[in-house]
Amino acid sequence: MEWAKLFTDGEGLTVYGELTIKDFVGETAIAEAVMNNLNSNLLAGGFDLKQSRYVGVIITAPKSVWDQIPQANITYAMHMVNDQCGTPKGVFKGMYIVESPDPVVKVYSMFTGLGLPDSRVAQLRTEAQALQQTVKGKDDQRNLTLNLDTGKNETVSAAQKVKDKIAAKSSAFGKLVGGVVDRRKP
Repeated sequence: MEWAKLFTDGEGLTVYGELTIKDFVGETAIAEAVMNNLNSNLLAGGFDLKQSRYVGVIITAPKSVWDQIPQANITYAMHMVNDQCGTPKGVFKGMYIVESPDPVVKVYSMFTGLGLPDSRVAQLRTEAQALQQTVKGKDDQRNLTLNLDTGKNETVSAAQKVKDKIAAKSSAFGKLVGGVVDRRKP
């Protein structure tokens, strides 16, 4: 039911993962591995785990491994998880013996109800602006190569515009629509 709560009551984003700990000997080995994994969070970083609404952590190992681990090591690791996720509505924990030929500890974690990772969003905005500038630069360069140099300068072009206006007014159609009224009597 606890895992169902994680899946169904999670407003916001959810991160989850699996951590395999091969070096589990030492009183802080499991806690250090869990903290390193939480701080370099899976595929996406930048989440504020203190925003978690619900947290689920399952620790599994073969019986031979559990026999080597003092309970204080697991308690310390769980305390570190609690410190990282603040005060969520619920923290669901489980420790299980599994049949496995590998002498490892596996930690499965799930954090629900997270907001967007602000640092990652800011990074994406910066990348998007840089890409827009690159595209704009390419468009400007393309437009420069599309201009056809006819050999005329601005003065010649302006003189040509005036000449074209005079020619248009002098034409029969230009006189008709140009506003010139012929007041000659027949």
